[in-house]
Amino acid sequence: MTEQEMSEELKPCPFCGGEAKKRMYPTLITIRCPKCNYSRAFEGIHYDMNCPNVGNETDAIVAWNTRITELKGMKKCLNMK
Repeated sequence: MTEQEMSEELKPCPFCGGEAKKRMYPTLITIRCPKCNYSRAFEGIHYDMNCPNVGNETDAIVAWNTRITELKGMKKCLNMK
């Protein structure tokens, strides 16, 4: 999956498989699962409601979509234990 595809679609909740919901605020993006209430807040991301292309929504979505199994694979590639 490309970064562009990841930015368009949130993966299901990593804990219960529920459908993730994204909310955007002026300096915060939250992604939350309404089924189990797990959430992640991405602070310090500037999002201007008047100019949706400003900010880094993609980084927040990529972080939500990253799973621990993917990180383990990255460590192996970097020769980390």
